[in-house]
Amino acid sequence: GAQNSNSATQYRLDGAYDSSSGGTIGFIPPQDSIAEFRVTSNAYDASIGRQSGATIDMVSKTGTKDFHGSLYEYNQNNLLNARVWGAATLAPEHLNQYGGTIGGPVWIPHVYDGRKRKTFFFFSYAGIHLHAPVNTGFMTVPSLLERQGDFSQTCFVTSGIIYGTGGGCTTTKSPAPATQPFTVYDPSTINTTTGNRTAFFQNKITNISPFATAIMALIPPPDRAPDLGTSSDANNFVKKEVQRDLYGGYTIRLDQAWNNSNHSYANISRNNWTEASFNPFGGFANDVLNSFNQARKQEIFTLDHNIVLNPRMVLDLRYSVLNAYGNAFSPSAHYDASSLGLSSNFISQMPEQGIPLFTGVVNGAEQGGLGTSNGGSYTIDTFQTIDVGLTHSYRNHTFKYGFEHLIQQNAGGNPANSAGSFSFGSATNTSADSWTCQNPIKNCPASQGNGSNVAQFLLGLPTSGSIPTNATAFWSQHYTAAYFQDDWRVSSKLTLDLGLRWDYQTGVTERFNRNYT
Repeated sequence: GAQNSNSATQYRLDGAYDSSSGGTIGFIPPQDSIAEFRVTSNAYDASIGRQSGATIDMVSKTGTKDFHGSLYEYNQNNLLNARVWGAATLAPEHLNQYGGTIGGPVWIPHVYDGRKRKTFFFFSYAGIHLHAPVNTGFMTVPSLLERQGDFSQTCFVTSGIIYGTGGGCTTTKSPAPATQPFTVYDPSTINTTTGNRTAFFQNKITNISPFATAIMALIPPPDRAPDLGTSSDANNFVKKEVQRDLYGGYTIRLDQAWNNSNHSYANISRNNWTEASFNPFGGFANDVLNSFNQARKQEIFTLDHNIVLNPRMVLDLRYSVLNAYGNAFSPSAHYDASSLGLSSNFISQMPEQGIPLFTGVVNGAEQGGLGTSNGGSYTIDTFQTIDVGLTHSYRNHTFKYGFEHLIQQNAGGNPANSAGSFSFGSATNTSADSWTCQNPIKNCPASQGNGSNVAQFLLGLPTSGSIPTNATAFWSQHYTAAYFQDDWRVSSKLTLDLGLRWDYQTGVTERFNRNYT
Protein backbone atom coordinates (compact mmCIF):
# COMPACT_ATOMS: atom_id res chain seq x y z
CA GLY A 1 0.00 0.00 0.00
CA ALA A 2 0.91 3.67 -0.24
CA GLN A 3 2.73 5.52 2.47
CA ASN A 4 0.58 7.58 4.80
CA SER A 5 2.35 10.84 4.01
CA ASN A 6 2.17 13.87 1.75
CA SER A 7 5.01 12.51 -0.36
CA ALA A 8 2.87 9.55 -1.47
CA THR A 9 1.02 11.82 -3.93
CA GLN A 10 2.44 13.66 -6.92
CA TYR A 11 0.75 16.75 -8.38
CA ARG A 12 1.09 17.87 -11.99
CA LEU A 13 -0.27 20.94 -13.76
CA ASP A 14 -0.31 20.68 -17.56
CA GLY A 15 2.10 17.78 -17.20
CA ALA A 16 4.59 19.85 -15.18
CA TYR A 17 5.77 19.03 -11.64
CA ASP A 18 3.60 20.86 -9.09
CA SER A 19 4.62 19.48 -5.69
CA SER A 20 6.47 21.26 -2.89
CA SER A 21 9.48 19.89 -1.01
CA GLY A 22 7.08 18.78 1.72
CA GLY A 23 5.06 16.71 -0.74
CA THR A 24 1.99 18.97 -0.74
CA ILE A 25 0.70 20.73 -3.84
CA GLY A 26 2.87 23.63 -4.95
CA PHE A 27 0.63 25.96 -6.95
CA ILE A 28 -3.14 25.70 -6.50
CA PRO A 29 -4.77 27.03 -9.69
CA PRO A 30 -8.09 28.89 -9.63
CA GLN A 31 -10.89 26.37 -9.89
CA ASP A 32 -12.38 27.90 -13.03
CA SER A 33 -9.08 27.58 -14.89
CA ILE A 34 -9.11 23.77 -14.84
CA ALA A 35 -10.56 21.84 -17.78
CA GLU A 36 -9.62 18.35 -16.64
CA PHE A 37 -8.84 16.76 -13.29
CA ARG A 38 -7.61 13.19 -13.21
CA VAL A 39 -6.48 10.96 -10.32
CA THR A 40 -4.35 7.92 -11.13
CA SER A 41 -4.28 5.70 -8.06
CA ASN A 42 -2.05 2.93 -9.45
CA ALA A 43 1.41 2.84 -10.97
CA TYR A 44 0.66 0.43 -13.84
CA ASP A 45 1.84 3.01 -16.38
CA ALA A 46 5.63 3.32 -16.65
CA SER A 47 5.28 6.97 -17.67
CA ILE A 48 4.09 7.77 -14.14
CA GLY A 49 6.70 7.89 -11.40
CA ARG A 50 7.66 9.51 -8.09
CA GLN A 51 4.56 8.37 -6.25
CA SER A 52 3.48 5.50 -4.06
CA GLY A 53 -0.13 6.58 -3.67
CA ALA A 54 -1.58 8.60 -6.53
CA THR A 55 -0.81 11.08 -9.28
CA ILE A 56 -3.16 14.04 -9.59
CA ASP A 57 -3.12 15.64 -13.04
CA MET A 58 -4.68 19.03 -13.70
CA VAL A 59 -5.07 20.35 -17.23
CA SER A 60 -5.77 24.05 -17.71
CA LYS A 61 -8.39 25.47 -20.04
CA THR A 62 -7.48 26.89 -23.42
CA GLY A 63 -8.95 29.75 -25.39
CA THR A 64 -11.19 29.19 -28.41
CA LYS A 65 -12.01 31.15 -31.55
CA ASP A 66 -14.79 32.99 -29.69
CA PHE A 67 -14.51 35.13 -26.57
CA HIS A 68 -15.98 33.66 -23.40
CA GLY A 69 -15.80 34.83 -19.81
CA SER A 70 -17.32 34.56 -16.38
CA LEU A 71 -17.45 36.47 -13.09
CA TYR A 72 -18.39 35.37 -9.59
CA GLU A 73 -18.61 36.78 -6.10
CA TYR A 74 -19.30 35.02 -2.80
CA ASN A 75 -19.89 37.20 0.22
CA GLN A 76 -20.41 36.38 3.88
CA ASN A 77 -20.65 39.06 6.55
CA ASN A 78 -22.21 39.85 9.90
CA LEU A 79 -25.06 41.77 8.23
CA LEU A 80 -26.29 38.59 6.55
CA ASN A 81 -25.16 35.93 9.01
CA ALA A 82 -27.38 34.51 11.72
CA ARG A 83 -26.36 35.05 15.32
CA VAL A 84 -24.75 32.01 16.90
CA TRP A 85 -27.00 30.48 19.55
CA GLY A 86 -26.18 31.91 22.95
CA ALA A 87 -24.14 34.83 21.56
CA ALA A 88 -25.23 38.34 22.48
CA THR A 89 -23.97 39.93 19.27
CA LEU A 90 -22.95 38.98 15.76
CA ALA A 91 -19.28 38.27 15.20
CA PRO A 92 -17.74 40.87 12.83
CA GLU A 93 -16.90 38.37 10.11
CA HIS A 94 -16.31 39.39 6.51
CA LEU A 95 -15.46 36.94 3.73
CA ASN A 96 -15.23 37.79 0.05
CA GLN A 97 -14.36 35.19 -2.59
CA TYR A 98 -14.36 36.57 -6.08
CA GLY A 99 -12.83 35.97 -9.48
CA GLY A 100 -13.39 35.59 -13.16
CA THR A 101 -12.16 34.15 -16.43
CA ILE A 102 -11.82 35.33 -20.00
CA GLY A 103 -10.59 33.41 -23.01
CA GLY A 104 -10.53 33.66 -26.77
CA PRO A 105 -8.27 34.60 -29.67
CA VAL A 106 -5.41 37.04 -29.18
CA TRP A 107 -6.78 40.07 -30.97
CA ILE A 108 -5.28 43.52 -31.43
CA PRO A 109 -7.42 45.63 -33.79
CA HIS A 110 -5.71 46.26 -37.14
CA VAL A 111 -2.53 44.62 -35.81
CA TYR A 112 -3.04 40.96 -34.89
CA ASP A 113 -5.88 38.52 -35.45
CA GLY A 114 -5.50 35.35 -33.42
CA ARG A 115 -8.29 33.60 -35.28
CA LYS A 116 -6.31 33.65 -38.51
CA ARG A 117 -2.94 33.02 -36.88
CA LYS A 118 -4.28 30.37 -34.49
CA THR A 119 -3.20 32.19 -31.32
CA PHE A 120 -5.47 31.82 -28.31
CA PHE A 121 -5.37 32.77 -24.64
CA PHE A 122 -7.16 31.94 -21.41
CA PHE A 123 -6.89 34.04 -18.25
CA SER A 124 -8.38 33.36 -14.82
CA TYR A 125 -8.18 35.13 -11.47
CA ALA A 126 -9.34 34.22 -7.96
CA GLY A 127 -9.19 36.35 -4.84
CA ILE A 128 -10.09 35.99 -1.17
CA HIS A 129 -10.48 38.63 1.54
CA LEU A 130 -11.13 37.30 5.04
CA HIS A 131 -11.64 39.24 8.25
CA ALA A 132 -12.80 37.00 11.09
CA PRO A 133 -12.52 36.94 14.90
CA VAL A 134 -10.59 34.04 16.42
CA ASN A 135 -9.36 32.83 19.82
CA THR A 136 -11.80 34.65 22.06
CA GLY A 137 -11.26 34.79 25.80
CA PHE A 138 -9.39 36.82 28.40
CA MET A 139 -5.86 37.83 29.26
CA THR A 140 -4.24 39.00 32.47
CA VAL A 141 -2.23 42.19 32.06
CA PRO A 142 -0.55 44.36 34.74
CA SER A 143 -2.82 46.93 36.36
CA LEU A 144 -2.25 50.63 35.84
CA LEU A 145 -0.84 50.96 39.36
CA GLU A 146 1.52 48.01 38.91
CA ARG A 147 2.89 49.56 35.72
CA GLN A 148 3.94 52.53 37.86
CA GLY A 149 5.59 50.23 40.38
CA ASP A 150 2.76 50.47 42.92
CA PHE A 151 1.82 47.06 44.36
CA SER A 152 -0.09 48.41 47.36
CA GLN A 153 -3.40 47.35 45.75
CA THR A 154 -2.21 43.96 44.47
CA CYS A 155 -3.82 40.84 45.89
CA PHE A 156 -4.38 37.22 44.96
CA VAL A 157 -6.15 34.15 46.32
CA THR A 158 -4.48 30.79 46.86
CA SER A 159 -6.26 27.81 48.51
CA GLY A 160 -8.96 30.18 49.73
CA ILE A 161 -6.47 32.47 51.48
CA ILE A 162 -6.29 36.12 50.42
CA TYR A 163 -2.82 37.62 50.17
CA GLY A 164 -2.76 41.43 50.11
CA THR A 165 -4.95 43.81 52.06
CA GLY A 166 -5.69 46.05 49.06
CA GLY A 167 -7.31 45.24 45.74
CA GLY A 168 -10.57 43.80 47.05
CA CYS A 169 -9.90 40.10 46.49
CA THR A 170 -12.61 37.72 47.69
CA THR A 171 -12.71 34.10 48.81
CA THR A 172 -15.42 31.45 48.79
CA LYS A 173 -13.87 29.60 51.70
CA SER A 174 -16.04 29.59 54.83
CA PRO A 175 -15.25 30.71 57.36
CA ALA A 176 -12.92 33.10 55.54
CA PRO A 177 -9.30 32.71 56.71
CA ALA A 178 -7.45 35.76 57.94
CA THR A 179 -6.01 37.92 55.17
CA GLN A 180 -2.26 37.53 54.81
CA PRO A 181 0.14 40.29 53.79
CA PHE A 182 1.60 40.57 50.32
CA THR A 183 5.06 42.15 50.11
CA VAL A 184 7.55 42.96 47.38
CA TYR A 185 11.18 42.98 48.48
CA ASP A 186 14.14 44.96 47.17
CA PRO A 187 16.76 42.54 45.70
CA SER A 188 19.52 45.13 46.14
CA THR A 189 19.18 44.92 49.92
CA ILE A 190 20.02 41.88 52.05
CA ASN A 191 20.84 41.14 55.67
CA THR A 192 24.08 39.18 55.64
CA THR A 193 23.14 37.46 58.89
CA THR A 194 19.56 36.34 58.18
CA GLY A 195 19.64 36.44 54.38
CA ASN A 196 16.43 38.50 54.39
CA ARG A 197 15.80 41.37 51.96
CA THR A 198 14.20 44.69 52.88
CA ALA A 199 10.67 45.37 51.67
CA PHE A 200 9.99 48.24 49.29
CA PHE A 201 8.43 51.12 51.21
CA GLN A 202 4.63 50.83 50.89
CA ASN A 203 5.15 48.14 48.23
CA LYS A 204 6.17 50.79 45.70
CA ILE A 205 9.10 50.40 43.28
CA THR A 206 10.77 53.59 42.12
CA ASN A 207 13.76 52.31 40.14
CA ILE A 208 11.85 50.97 37.11
CA SER A 209 14.06 49.90 34.22
CA PRO A 210 13.83 51.83 30.92
CA PHE A 211 13.11 48.54 29.11
CA ALA A 212 10.07 47.86 31.33
CA THR A 213 8.81 51.41 30.83
CA ALA A 214 9.07 51.08 27.04
CA ILE A 215 7.37 47.68 27.00
CA MET A 216 4.51 48.70 29.30
CA ALA A 217 3.65 51.45 26.81
CA LEU A 218 3.08 48.72 24.20
CA ILE A 219 0.74 46.65 26.42
CA PRO A 220 -2.89 47.84 26.38
CA PRO A 221 -4.49 48.80 29.71
CA PRO A 222 -7.10 46.57 31.37
CA ASP A 223 -10.58 46.92 29.88
CA ARG A 224 -12.70 44.86 32.26
CA ALA A 225 -13.02 44.27 35.99
CA PRO A 226 -10.71 41.49 37.21
CA ASP A 227 -11.90 38.19 38.64
CA LEU A 228 -11.26 39.08 42.27
CA GLY A 229 -11.75 35.48 43.33
CA THR A 230 -8.38 34.84 41.67
CA SER A 231 -6.40 38.08 41.85
CA SER A 232 -6.60 41.82 41.41
CA ASP A 233 -5.41 41.36 37.78
CA ALA A 234 -7.00 38.07 36.71
CA ASN A 235 -8.72 38.12 33.30
CA ASN A 236 -8.79 41.91 33.20
CA PHE A 237 -8.44 42.19 29.42
CA VAL A 238 -10.72 40.89 26.65
CA LYS A 239 -8.93 39.32 23.69
CA LYS A 240 -9.65 41.05 20.39
CA GLU A 241 -7.98 38.68 17.94
CA VAL A 242 -8.87 39.05 14.29
CA GLN A 243 -7.50 36.89 11.51
CA ARG A 244 -6.94 38.76 8.27
CA ASP A 245 -6.26 36.81 5.09
CA LEU A 246 -5.58 38.23 1.66
CA TYR A 247 -5.17 35.96 -1.36
CA GLY A 248 -4.87 36.58 -5.07
CA GLY A 249 -3.94 34.13 -7.81
CA TYR A 250 -4.02 34.06 -11.58
CA THR A 251 -3.15 31.82 -14.50
CA ILE A 252 -2.68 32.76 -18.12
CA ARG A 253 -2.26 30.23 -20.89
CA LEU A 254 -1.22 31.01 -24.46
CA ASP A 255 -1.68 28.46 -27.25
CA GLN A 256 -0.16 28.72 -30.71
CA ALA A 257 -0.88 26.33 -33.57
CA TRP A 258 2.00 26.99 -35.96
CA ASN A 259 0.74 24.51 -38.54
CA ASN A 260 -0.93 21.12 -38.63
CA SER A 261 2.16 19.46 -37.17
CA ASN A 262 3.40 21.94 -34.57
CA HIS A 263 1.63 23.28 -31.52
CA SER A 264 3.03 25.21 -28.55
CA TYR A 265 1.63 26.51 -25.31
CA ALA A 266 2.94 28.49 -22.36
CA ASN A 267 1.36 28.63 -18.93
CA ILE A 268 2.26 31.35 -16.45
CA SER A 269 0.66 31.10 -13.01
CA ARG A 270 1.19 33.00 -9.80
CA ASN A 271 -0.51 33.42 -6.45
CA ASN A 272 0.17 35.32 -3.27
CA TRP A 273 -1.26 34.84 0.23
CA THR A 274 -0.72 36.83 3.41
CA GLU A 275 -2.18 36.37 6.88
CA ALA A 276 -2.05 38.35 10.10
CA SER A 277 -3.28 36.55 13.20
CA PHE A 278 -2.61 35.80 16.90
CA ASN A 279 -3.14 39.47 17.75
CA PRO A 280 -5.09 39.60 21.06
CA PHE A 281 -4.35 43.30 21.63
CA GLY A 282 -6.69 44.24 18.78
CA GLY A 283 -4.38 46.67 17.02
CA PHE A 284 -3.01 48.41 20.12
CA ALA A 285 0.46 49.80 19.30
CA ASN A 286 0.12 48.11 15.87
CA ASP A 287 0.12 44.67 17.54
CA VAL A 288 3.89 44.86 17.68
CA LEU A 289 4.17 42.81 20.89
CA ASN A 290 1.87 39.91 20.16
CA SER A 291 0.90 38.92 16.63
CA PHE A 292 2.09 36.67 13.83
CA ASN A 293 2.38 37.32 10.11
CA GLN A 294 2.71 34.75 7.34
CA ALA A 295 3.15 34.98 3.58
CA ARG A 296 3.22 32.43 0.77
CA LYS A 297 3.89 32.87 -2.93
CA GLN A 298 3.95 30.27 -5.71
CA GLU A 299 4.96 30.76 -9.31
CA ILE A 300 4.98 28.21 -12.11
CA PHE A 301 6.00 28.52 -15.74
CA THR A 302 5.52 25.80 -18.32
CA LEU A 303 6.61 25.80 -21.95
CA ASP A 304 5.50 22.90 -24.14
CA HIS A 305 5.98 22.12 -27.82
CA ASN A 306 4.19 19.27 -29.55
CA ILE A 307 5.37 17.91 -32.92
CA VAL A 308 3.46 15.45 -35.11
CA LEU A 309 6.32 13.57 -36.78
CA ASN A 310 4.01 11.42 -38.84
CA PRO A 311 0.43 10.17 -38.54
CA ARG A 312 1.56 7.59 -35.96
CA MET A 313 4.24 9.42 -33.99
CA VAL A 314 3.93 12.49 -31.73
CA LEU A 315 6.88 14.09 -29.91
CA ASP A 316 6.31 16.24 -26.84
CA LEU A 317 8.99 18.55 -25.39
CA ARG A 318 8.38 20.33 -22.09
CA TYR A 319 10.28 22.57 -19.69
CA SER A 320 8.85 23.91 -16.43
CA VAL A 321 10.00 25.71 -13.33
CA LEU A 322 8.16 25.99 -10.02
CA ASN A 323 9.11 28.52 -7.36
CA ALA A 324 7.49 28.43 -3.93
CA TYR A 325 8.30 30.99 -1.26
CA GLY A 326 7.14 31.05 2.33
CA ASN A 327 7.99 33.16 5.32
CA ALA A 328 6.66 33.95 8.77
CA PHE A 329 7.66 36.60 11.28
CA SER A 330 6.69 38.47 14.41
CA PRO A 331 6.04 42.20 13.83
CA SER A 332 8.42 42.87 16.72
CA ALA A 333 11.28 41.54 14.61
CA HIS A 334 13.53 44.32 13.27
CA TYR A 335 12.09 46.71 15.85
CA ASP A 336 14.59 49.42 16.88
CA ALA A 337 15.94 47.78 20.03
CA SER A 338 17.88 50.90 21.01
CA SER A 339 14.57 52.67 21.68
CA LEU A 340 13.82 50.11 24.41
CA GLY A 341 16.67 51.13 26.67
CA LEU A 342 18.67 47.96 26.01
CA SER A 343 22.43 48.17 26.13
CA SER A 344 24.41 48.43 22.89
CA ASN A 345 26.44 45.40 23.98
CA PHE A 346 23.32 43.23 24.24
CA ILE A 347 21.90 44.57 20.96
CA SER A 348 25.16 43.75 19.16
CA GLN A 349 24.73 40.08 20.09
CA MET A 350 21.27 39.79 18.52
CA PRO A 351 21.28 37.84 15.22
CA GLU A 352 18.38 40.08 14.19
CA GLN A 353 17.53 43.27 16.05
CA GLY A 354 14.04 43.38 17.58
CA ILE A 355 12.05 43.13 20.81
CA PRO A 356 13.22 40.16 22.91
CA LEU A 357 10.67 37.42 23.64
CA PHE A 358 9.70 37.51 27.31
CA THR A 359 7.34 35.54 29.52
CA GLY A 360 5.87 36.01 32.99
CA VAL A 361 4.41 39.49 32.50
CA VAL A 362 0.97 38.68 31.08
CA ASN A 363 -1.15 35.54 31.08
CA GLY A 364 -2.87 34.31 27.91
CA ALA A 365 -0.38 35.64 25.35
CA GLU A 366 -0.11 33.93 21.96
CA GLN A 367 3.07 32.50 20.40
CA GLY A 368 4.68 31.65 23.71
CA GLY A 369 4.94 35.16 25.14
CA LEU A 370 5.37 38.80 24.17
CA GLY A 371 8.00 39.96 21.70
CA THR A 372 9.83 38.18 18.89
CA SER A 373 8.97 34.48 18.77
CA ASN A 374 9.88 34.29 15.07
CA GLY A 375 12.55 36.60 13.69
CA GLY A 376 11.71 35.69 10.10
CA SER A 377 11.65 32.02 9.14
CA TYR A 378 11.67 31.26 5.44
CA THR A 379 11.64 28.46 2.92
CA ILE A 380 12.31 28.66 -0.81
CA ASP A 381 11.64 25.75 -3.17
CA THR A 382 12.74 25.71 -6.79
CA PHE A 383 11.99 22.76 -9.07
CA GLN A 384 13.05 22.60 -12.71
CA THR A 385 11.89 19.76 -14.95
CA ILE A 386 12.74 18.71 -18.49
CA ASP A 387 10.45 16.12 -20.07
CA VAL A 388 10.70 14.43 -23.44
CA GLY A 389 7.97 12.03 -24.51
CA LEU A 390 7.36 10.13 -27.74
CA THR A 391 4.06 8.38 -28.44
CA HIS A 392 4.05 5.81 -31.25
CA SER A 393 0.98 3.95 -32.50
CA TYR A 394 1.67 0.72 -34.32
CA ARG A 395 -1.17 -1.67 -35.18
CA ASN A 396 -2.82 -2.57 -31.87
CA HIS A 397 0.09 -1.20 -29.80
CA THR A 398 0.59 2.24 -28.30
CA PHE A 399 4.23 2.71 -27.40
CA LYS A 400 5.43 5.50 -25.13
CA TYR A 401 9.09 6.40 -24.70
CA GLY A 402 10.17 9.09 -22.29
CA PHE A 403 12.92 10.87 -20.39
CA GLU A 404 12.58 13.09 -17.33
CA HIS A 405 15.06 15.17 -15.38
CA LEU A 406 14.20 17.08 -12.20
CA ILE A 407 16.38 19.50 -10.26
CA GLN A 408 15.14 20.08 -6.72
CA GLN A 409 16.46 22.95 -4.61
CA ASN A 410 15.37 24.04 -1.16
CA ALA A 411 16.64 26.86 1.03
CA GLY A 412 15.43 27.48 4.55
CA GLY A 413 16.16 29.09 7.85
CA ASN A 414 14.47 29.90 11.13
CA PRO A 415 16.08 32.51 13.39
CA ALA A 416 13.34 31.87 16.02
CA ASN A 417 13.50 34.37 18.91
CA SER A 418 16.38 36.16 17.20
CA ALA A 419 16.32 39.16 19.55
CA GLY A 420 16.84 36.89 22.56
CA SER A 421 14.41 35.62 25.16
CA PHE A 422 13.88 36.24 28.86
CA SER A 423 11.77 34.51 31.48
CA PHE A 424 10.38 36.45 34.41
CA GLY A 425 8.70 33.46 36.01
CA SER A 426 5.04 32.51 35.81
CA ALA A 427 2.48 34.97 34.52
CA THR A 428 0.66 35.43 37.83
CA ASN A 429 1.46 36.74 41.27
CA THR A 430 0.74 33.43 42.94
CA SER A 431 4.29 32.09 42.96
CA ALA A 432 7.24 33.73 44.65
CA ASP A 433 10.24 34.42 42.46
CA SER A 434 13.92 34.57 43.17
CA TRP A 435 14.39 38.33 42.88
CA THR A 436 11.63 40.04 44.87
CA CYS A 437 10.82 37.45 47.55
CA GLN A 438 11.97 37.84 51.14
CA ASN A 439 14.70 35.23 51.41
CA PRO A 440 16.02 33.64 48.20
CA ILE A 441 17.59 30.74 50.10
CA LYS A 442 14.91 29.81 52.63
CA ASN A 443 11.37 30.74 51.61
CA CYS A 444 11.22 31.75 47.93
CA PRO A 445 10.42 28.36 46.40
CA ALA A 446 7.47 27.52 48.65
CA SER A 447 6.23 30.69 50.33
CA GLN A 448 3.17 32.75 49.42
CA GLY A 449 2.57 36.44 49.78
CA ASN A 450 6.00 37.70 48.88
CA GLY A 451 7.53 38.41 45.51
CA SER A 452 6.04 39.32 42.14
CA ASN A 453 7.06 38.43 38.62
CA VAL A 454 5.72 41.74 37.33
CA ALA A 455 7.84 43.50 39.96
CA GLN A 456 11.00 41.76 38.84
CA PHE A 457 10.14 42.66 35.23
CA LEU A 458 9.90 46.31 36.24
CA LEU A 459 13.32 45.95 37.86
CA GLY A 460 14.73 44.35 34.71
CA LEU A 461 15.74 41.13 36.46
CA PRO A 462 14.84 37.93 34.54
CA THR A 463 15.24 34.45 35.96
CA SER A 464 16.81 33.19 32.72
CA GLY A 465 17.65 34.32 29.20
CA SER A 466 19.25 33.20 25.96
CA ILE A 467 20.08 34.29 22.41
CA PRO A 468 19.89 31.60 19.69
CA THR A 469 22.08 31.38 16.61
CA ASN A 470 20.37 29.03 14.18
CA ALA A 471 21.78 27.55 11.00
CA THR A 472 20.51 28.05 7.47
CA ALA A 473 20.90 25.67 4.54
CA PHE A 474 20.56 25.36 0.77
CA TRP A 475 19.82 21.80 -0.36
CA SER A 476 19.93 20.29 -3.84
CA GLN A 477 18.93 16.95 -5.32
CA HIS A 478 18.72 15.61 -8.87
CA TYR A 479 16.36 13.00 -10.27
CA THR A 480 16.51 11.29 -13.66
CA ALA A 481 14.14 8.76 -15.17
CA ALA A 482 13.60 6.92 -18.47
CA TYR A 483 10.69 4.68 -19.36
CA PHE A 484 9.10 2.50 -22.02
CA GLN A 485 5.39 1.65 -22.04
CA ASP A 486 3.42 -0.65 -24.32
CA ASP A 487 -0.37 -0.56 -24.14
CA TRP A 488 -1.22 -3.66 -26.14
CA ARG A 489 -4.87 -4.07 -27.10
CA VAL A 490 -4.97 -7.85 -27.46
CA SER A 491 -8.71 -7.90 -28.11
CA SER A 492 -11.80 -5.78 -27.52
CA LYS A 493 -11.99 -7.30 -24.05
CA LEU A 494 -8.32 -7.48 -23.09
CA THR A 495 -5.58 -4.84 -22.93
CA LEU A 496 -2.14 -5.54 -21.51
CA ASP A 497 -0.15 -2.66 -20.00
CA LEU A 498 3.54 -3.57 -20.19
CA GLY A 499 6.24 -1.18 -19.10
CA LEU A 500 9.73 -0.66 -17.81
CA ARG A 501 10.93 2.38 -15.86
CA TRP A 502 14.38 3.34 -14.62
CA ASP A 503 14.71 5.92 -11.84
CA TYR A 504 17.87 7.42 -10.41
CA GLN A 505 17.90 9.96 -7.60
CA THR A 506 21.09 11.47 -6.20
CA GLY A 507 21.70 12.05 -2.53
CA VAL A 508 20.94 15.42 -0.98
CA THR A 509 23.81 17.91 -1.03
CA GLU A 510 24.22 21.28 0.66
CA ARG A 511 25.62 24.08 -1.48
CA PHE A 512 28.34 25.07 1.01
CA ASN A 513 28.92 21.59 2.45
CA ARG A 514 27.15 22.51 5.68
CA ASN A 515 25.00 20.26 7.81
CA TYR A 516 23.29 20.56 11.16
CA THR A 517 21.47 18.45 13.72
